[in-house]
Amino acid sequence: MADDFNLMTGTWVQAGKLRLDMLESFGGLVQDLVVCGHDRVESACWSSRVPRNCRPPTVPRTPS
Repeated sequence: MADDFNLMTGTWVQAGKLRLDMLESFGGLVQDLVVCGHDRVESACWSSRVPRNCRPPTVPRTPS
């Protein structure tokens, strides 16, 4: 599997560099991410949050 790929527009994506740059810019909030978009019109990203930085979802209270 290669780190770099082309979009349908001809734009070359350096996925390895993009991944590292994005991980750095998230500042520890993201554990890992995957850059997607080979032969697509645009690139996308799937991320996995760092569990210690996640809060449980809040449930709205209903009036009693």
